[in-house]
Amino acid sequence: MCAAEAAPSAPSDEAAFKAQIKLLEEQVRAVPASDRASAQAILRQIATLKRDRFGATSKDYFYALSNLAIEAEEAKNYEASIQARREMLAVCEARAAAVADPRKPARLGEDSPYECMLYAAYNLASDFEEAGHPDQALAVLKPLATDAANDRSALFAERYGPDTFPYGAVRYLNKPLNRLQGLYARLALAHGDDSASALSAAHQAMLSARLYRQHLGSSRTEEWQLGSSEHILLSDNDAGEDRFGDFARLYADAAWTAGKRDAETSADVFLTLQDVTLDRTTRALGRAAAERAAAKHGASALFQQRAALSQQSEALLKTLAANSGNMTQPEKDATYTRIQQIDASRDAVDAKLGAAAPEFFALVRPRPLAPLEAKALFRPGDAGLLVMPTIFGTHVFLVDHQGVTWRRSDLGADALNKHVRRLLWDAGADVDATAAEELRWQSEGTGQFPFDRTTAHLLYRELVEPFATQLKNTKFLYIVASGSLSSLPFSLLVADTPSGADGDPAVLRATPWLGDRLTLLQLPSLQTLQLLRAEPGGAEAADRLVGFGDPVLDGEALDRGASPKVRRTRSGGGLASAGFNSFAGDQPLADPATLRTLARLPGTARELTALKAAFGPELSRIMLAETARETAFKSADLTRLSVLALSTHGLLTGEAGAAEPGLVLTPPATATVKDDGYLAASEIAGLDIDAQWVILSACNTAGGDGSEGATGLSGLVRAFFFAGARSVLASHWPVKDAVAEKMIPLILTLQRAHPEWTRAEALQAAEKAIRDDAAGDADFATWAHPSAWAPFAFIGDSGR
Repeated sequence: MCAAEAAPSAPSDEAAFKAQIKLLEEQVRAVPASDRASAQAILRQIATLKRDRFGATSKDYFYALSNLAIEAEEAKNYEASIQARREMLAVCEARAAAVADPRKPARLGEDSPYECMLYAAYNLASDFEEAGHPDQALAVLKPLATDAANDRSALFAERYGPDTFPYGAVRYLNKPLNRLQGLYARLALAHGDDSASALSAAHQAMLSARLYRQHLGSSRTEEWQLGSSEHILLSDNDAGEDRFGDFARLYADAAWTAGKRDAETSADVFLTLQDVTLDRTTRALGRAAAERAAAKHGASALFQQRAALSQQSEALLKTLAANSGNMTQPEKDATYTRIQQIDASRDAVDAKLGAAAPEFFALVRPRPLAPLEAKALFRPGDAGLLVMPTIFGTHVFLVDHQGVTWRRSDLGADALNKHVRRLLWDAGADVDATAAEELRWQSEGTGQFPFDRTTAHLLYRELVEPFATQLKNTKFLYIVASGSLSSLPFSLLVADTPSGADGDPAVLRATPWLGDRLTLLQLPSLQTLQLLRAEPGGAEAADRLVGFGDPVLDGEALDRGASPKVRRTRSGGGLASAGFNSFAGDQPLADPATLRTLARLPGTARELTALKAAFGPELSRIMLAETARETAFKSADLTRLSVLALSTHGLLTGEAGAAEPGLVLTPPATATVKDDGYLAASEIAGLDIDAQWVILSACNTAGGDGSEGATGLSGLVRAFFFAGARSVLASHWPVKDAVAEKMIPLILTLQRAHPEWTRAEALQAAEKAIRDDAAGDADFATWAHPSAWAPFAFIGDSGR
């Protein structure tokens, strides 16, 4: 059937009508993918038949138009999709005009006519944007986005307890309005429309999503609900629509563009962007701090009882989510009843726990810090830098003992990501570069091993230099960076305009690196400092080191680390994708035979042996080769440690089919729950690791790869904090064997020789020593290059 045929009239007989619709739907499914125009023509006929039979305001006609619009959008036929979306909006407008209160749904669980208008207008505007007509998109959105009746500021300003709204009600009430206001704000900012209206719309969307997010943490199953929804609430690239992170960034951009930088607005933007950084790592730290608080008050048994009840409730909720369609109603009712019983038991435990340890619940669910609270965290000589890239720029807040200062660079997230990827590639990180990018990057720069210092200085100039005067007397700078910047050590930023050849070792050594001027520490959030300092721990750590490394593997022995000219995969290559192919209950097990195909890493044994010598053989215990087993790690006493060091292969989620990040130890003959040769992050999180410092010199253990959606800190780092670690030394790219063997022991040697130094200062001094060591110079390699001296990030408090 071709598009030129006239649409038949709707038959009066019900059976004949259904048969005709069924025939047309079968014709749509039979249309080849290469002929989507015919499919659109048939869908238009179906819509016309349903309009004539059910009416121009009927749901049947509306959904038929929706099917047509979706088909046209997939074919990028925006003329057709826009026409269908216009008609859908007209249906909603007619339905709204026909009732006394269009904002009230006809029955519970249905969208109101007004919500129908919001959805339809949003989709129509989206098609206009895709078609290259942002002006027409704004014309559709603005009347609704700026409607005074949609101003819910007074509602959002109220404080709601857990029983004010049922779970999900806030999102249900405001989702279509949030989406529309967010789209309007983004387009208005991008195309110079009314900035005041853009600010109002962005603020409304942010407030609504924030209210939902805050409410989400107030129910009895708050930890599970928040964790399972985090990817929707915070992610830039998730399919979820009510993304708090997106709205928060838009609000910051709109406030800056509208010139609203007064103390009240600045404080609100500061709070809002902090909220975006409150990820699972911060909550892991909060949980660990809460556990220490409970122990201090003699309430450890209550804490364990609460955790057990939470796990039971979470397991039942997961069962419902996964199997609801296959469960009978009596089975569902029984499950809900059991959840209610568990929740009631947890309520009783919570009451006792709250009375015994009043600070417990504030630690379990960290909140953003007001400027005065943030200011109080920093002593003279300390400062914090909160860096948040957005579509339109990068917001930077400097926090010190005098207050909070807000600046925004015009360097947006897309441009920033490109710069970060280039620097990470230069440093030898595993960056997903195209063949064209690699050819271009390899041809740039002078010398055998150039580093793009111009880009490194550009980032310094945009992000740090605006605060140069305030940082003049600063010693310790805590970095809270989001997006791709969380994968980049700020130590390799260049503090002055570079001169000389980028590949000359002498020039690289003379370069004014930011890591020389300031002692840098990385944090997942500003709240991390508050949490780490909330409960300093129990007994003082013993002067003791435990290390694991050099697992027995059958692959070819390899040196770790990449150079700008020689690159390998994160894990040294050779690991098949079927590395996780069996289960023990719900837990995936690694295949020991597959793990054994990994490359042997003899340099890790040399590193740990040197570390033992530096720390003191009588104070150290290291497990190598056959003794470096998962059972040994799980059974070891890892409490009251100065240092826990792990030097081996690290896998990220997705590598070799891994469902979560982890560390490879000597594989057993047969995989069991206790030992499959793979120490997964979830297993680490369940251990008691009371270590002042965890050193991870595996591959990429600190964070992502510099891509747009890269996470802030890796699951491995988060797991060690959850288990009780006080600070972590992790790497942003594979560490060269020769460097690791010298640098890691040197850090401990320097700290023991200078007890007044913090661990971060010892790292800073060790980096400079490695960079200045000409013994590392050879053809196509030099330790003066950041790939050698800058891979590590110190994550945690300075400890001074």
